[in-house]
Amino acid sequence: AALAATKVAGEASIHSTILTSVTVAAIAIAIGILLAWFIARGITRPILSLNAVMAAMSRGRLDSEVGGADRKDEIGEMARAVVVFRDAGIEKLHLEQAADDQRKAVEAERARNEAAQQEAARQVAQVVEGLGQGLERLASGDLTYRVHDDWAQEYRKIQG
Repeated sequence: AALAATKVAGEASIHSTILTSVTVAAIAIAIGILLAWFIARGITRPILSLNAVMAAMSRGRLDSEVGGADRKDEIGEMARAVVVFRDAGIEKLHLEQAADDQRKAVEAERARNEAAQQEAARQVAQVVEGLGQGLERLASGDLTYRVHDDWAQEYRKIQG
């Protein structure tokens, strides 16, 4: 009877040990899964955020805020690289705008110069026409002819 009681107590102890081991293993696995989820979340969340910022930048939205640049790990290095790309894109836009403004200014100056040249050519043609009429009249013997055209100021000296 004592041996049977010892056997029952031993089996109960073994079952209790197995149950405790399975419970501890289940708790350890649950804690491991929970820790793995937190660690994965801590890695994937910033990477997904950087991915979203880079996708926005590829569509031309350079005003996106880059998170994680202050981190000291690899994700922080990637975020700082994205900041460099964003700043370079903004600088490129500024340079393109400056070049466009300069091109427009050059085009406007060219148009002004062309207009001034056309006006000068018109004035010269007017003077030549007036002098031609005066010389024709002189050739026909009319010494009283005067040029009465409205010439530019720099040509009025020869008009009189």
